Amino acid sequence: MKWSRGVRVSCLLTLVTLVAVVCSQQDYEELNSIDDLKRVFSEKSFPLHSLILLHWFANNVDIDNNNVVRVGFNPQADFGSHFYGNYDNLLPSAPSGFQYFTVGNVNRPRGDICPISQSFPEYVLYPHVIEYAATGRNRDRIIISVQRQNYGPRRLDQAYLTQHFRRQDNQGSRYDPQHTFLISPNLLQQLRLFSFNDNSPSLQELRDRFNQNIDDNQLNDIINLWGPDQAPLGLLFSIVIRDRTNLFGVCSTSRRWNRDLAVKKTGEWKYCELQQIHLDVITGGNGKATILWRNVPMQQINNGAAVVLFKNQMDKASNIYTKIKSSEGSFVTSVSLNEGLQARLHKVQGYWETLKEEICRGKEFQSPHVVSVTGYAELQLFVRDGKGCFRLYIKEDCSGWKSDFSESWVGLYTSAGKDPEDFLSGQWQWAIKFQEAQDSGEYQTFEYCTSTTVIPGLQARFMIENYNEKARTPMWR
Repeated sequence: MKWSRGVRVSCLLTLVTLVAVVCSQQDYEELNSIDDLKRVFSEKSFPLHSLILLHWFANNVDIDNNNVVRVGFNPQADFGSHFYGNYDNLLPSAPSGFQYFTVGNVNRPRGDICPISQSFPEYVLYPHVIEYAATGRNRDRIIISVQRQNYGPRRLDQAYLTQHFRRQDNQGSRYDPQHTFLISPNLLQQLRLFSFNDNSPSLQELRDRFNQNIDDNQLNDIINLWGPDQAPLGLLFSIVIRDRTNLFGVCSTSRRWNRDLAVKKTGEWKYCELQQIHLDVITGGNGKATILWRNVPMQQINNGAAVVLFKNQMDKASNIYTKIKSSEGSFVTSVSLNEGLQARLHKVQGYWETLKEEICRGKEFQSPHVVSVTGYAELQLFVRDGKGCFRLYIKEDCSGWKSDFSESWVGLYTSAGKDPEDFLSGQWQWAIKFQEAQDSGEYQTFEYCTSTTVIPGLQARFMIENYNEKARTPMWR
């Protein structure tokens, strides 16, 4: 039987289409551990930002004891996410009742100046890795399959790490199947260990679990380069990325003057946590700074040691100190509590107890983290001279924020359990009456200070109008 040329071409095209569909709906390799990440990043040319995006995603989902993962954010709007139709059959069809979304676009869409949605934290938008700024910018994505529902956390069926083709590949906005991997709940659990929470494992514990070839001097370098707050992410990079050069470069652009987490290396600082010494500045009585120490070796104490309070990590001299006589204790200073204060352990010698060289240092004192109010506004409870203050961050290009917040106010509460009406008497202010503060590049900053001394449990809440709560800060520790 002879077929016409048209029939043969039609059959050939149909066959090619079927093969393309079958090939595109492949079973992608599953990333089940940090070791899998190490192998894939050594074999594939991934944008380094993929690791930051994975870290962020792992710390923005909930995982129960049965490894059921739920997504708490709105995948239709938050964090640059949107519906993904899977029209090129990159992935298997989503199960009944589920649909695909893609998350990871760090570029704001045109015309969407003031989106009412959550935005990425700064470490995702402005990472410290110089190579990211030069290559592969905004190519990495996570595609998630989640339940169709309009309220509450959505159950996640599958999550994939992928990336857009390079522009020179002439593939438009398609995703690259050769750089697409299934993400397992176990990998997410491991990545969550590298979170920025105070109750996360120490750097030594993480090092000993995932890569014992990193010594304490290298850990100290990571803290110097990434800063104490982001050191877990820096350690994750050093574990996963082995052959990339220029890895630990620090961005020179500070996006917010008081929240820039990048720490430029100025010397061989030794952080006390690497010596199993706990040294911290905490909230003391009457708004004063208190130094707390623990696990100081008796040999250092017998040789002469003192805890010293500095204005910040760049401060080079201080006369606020006390010689210590026990391995743990506290020192209530006369210095009003402010952001940036830092305790250091120094050698001390002589009858006059003269300060000598530094032994190690603790973290700078930081106010609780900011929280998102809308896509263009954030709120922070901070301390100035021992008093509780409010700080609003407004994106520079949102000129209409005062109209949006014309009936909005921020109040101070003594605990998270207080009703909206139970704010401290007189300790509130209209949002539009905050005083303009130092600009921070991409953000306008506005502040208001109360007369209340900071104590553990304090909390600021943003009311969009009346007692309609829009956001609340973490409680003061």
